[in-house]
Amino acid sequence: MKYRQWRYRMIAWYQSALGEEIDLSCEKKLVNWLNRCGGQVAMSLGMPLSLKFRELLAENFFYCECLADYPFSDESTTQLMISSYQQLALLESSVDVVVLAHALECVDDAEHLLSEATRILQPGGHLIVYGFNPMSLWGGIRCILRLFDISPWDSSWVSISRIEDIMLSLGYEVREIQTFLYRLPIANKAFLQYFSFLERIPDYHVGALYFMVFRKLSISPLKEKAAKKQRVRSKINVVLQNFSNSE
Repeated sequence: MKYRQWRYRMIAWYQSALGEEIDLSCEKKLVNWLNRCGGQVAMSLGMPLSLKFRELLAENFFYCECLADYPFSDESTTQLMISSYQQLALLESSVDVVVLAHALECVDDAEHLLSEATRILQPGGHLIVYGFNPMSLWGGIRCILRLFDISPWDSSWVSISRIEDIMLSLGYEVREIQTFLYRLPIANKAFLQYFSFLERIPDYHVGALYFMVFRKLSISPLKEKAAKKQRVRSKINVVLQNFSNSE
């Protein structure tokens, strides 16, 4: 699906009672993590964050929202940058906090976008990812509803395990992984309020949405492994050189 069409549908869906419930939950989690993230520059990709959180970001960071296409005329935006998600128009290690709000669902290659986010993120910086969890009740319902070309069911949902595997290979440590929202996807405030007790279910990573936080290490595991091999080779070469000289 084209990015502009996806974004238009998602913005409309988030205006429903169900979307507002998700927006509020994500806002609370983001605010909680913002107090733990240092740095000066923050960027978000994908869906627009809540107005309250964008204002909070703007107070604490130089904040920019990155879109893959021009915004809609009635869309409220802050500092804005238009850039292809295939190659973000930013220098390497230039951002301290990156938020991917459903961004993995609007691209064909989630791993490539995560790699691009890694490229622009400072060592020690935080990458926050949230989106729909395919290993949930909603994921099961999606198999049927996606046939009708209805958002958000027709987008590409990426599993928690796949995201975690990619992030670990890119050189991150996991700071938090949780899921939330166990209620049925019915956009009715009374229904959502009545079944709010379901949110007390223990988190076994089967909630409708995932919220993941990663911290970029100064050196990736693959580079560290290569560096160790190089050090071993150097030591062996020194030993062989000394042995050769002694003869």
